[in-house]
Amino acid sequence: MNQAEAKRTAFGSTPSATLDEYYEAWQWLYDHAVDLKEPDMNYLDKLICDGNVIPREDYFSTIDT
Repeated sequence: MNQAEAKRTAFGSTPSATLDEYYEAWQWLYDHAVDLKEPDMNYLDKLICDGNVIPREDYFSTIDT
């Protein structure tokens, strides 16, 4: 997968065959630190909190407890 393919799948321009493929596209965007607009970053954060995208090890260390 490359950036263009991941964006097309994540943003729905190219339908994904499965839900896993959809989440894999978001995971690819996250893993490659692709610059996203704020609404997309917020959605990515939701996918991380829901357990659909696996964050880097220190992702939750910035949250105040």
